[in-house]
Amino acid sequence: MIAVTLPLYVPSEERLISAFFQEGLELLHVRKPGIEREGMQRWLEGIPADFRSRLVLHQHHELAEAYGIQRLHVPEYLRSGAGQTYLFPEYTYSTSVHDIDTFNSLDEGYAYAFLSPVLESISKLGYKSPEPLLDQVSLRVQQGIALVALGGIHAGNLPSIDHNGFDDFAVCGGLWYASDPLQALRKLLAYPLNK
Repeated sequence: MIAVTLPLYVPSEERLISAFFQEGLELLHVRKPGIEREGMQRWLEGIPADFRSRLVLHQHHELAEAYGIQRLHVPEYLRSGAGQTYLFPEYTYSTSVHDIDTFNSLDEGYAYAFLSPVLESISKLGYKSPEPLLDQVSLRVQQGIALVALGGIHAGNLPSIDHNGFDDFAVCGGLWYASDPLQALRKLLAYPLNK
């Protein structure tokens, strides 16, 4: 399971993230669009150094080396923009797609890609795919890149994405908006997604 931060700061976020890692969370995507470089530095310094290698940066990739981060996320707008994105071999990369055709056309070099939103988003109200993405997964041909379900996922609906050809799942709103995020994480980590 992969967790994704909310875009805005959550009170006691760093303390809760440390607890998530202590419970067994493997990866946390740090998605903070709009945060200034100095703000990202302060945020990263709030995470214990022992856990920073489990972070995946969406913004301010240039800070990765200084904070011992080996994973970078290339958002769709950077990947599909006018310029070429260069993938350096010392990092592990991920990206995001919103349909299976785009996933199937990805270049090698990405370890995994989020396909979203597979269900109606919890963290972005009213955000859902115009076409059911769960139905599109059967059209998957790209096997060199892991396919990760994202969007609208919580412990109660994981069976709806299971057995659909996903390699893993990622959670944002289903974790952060839970009445007890730590308990929600435990339930998500306990789910045996078939791979």
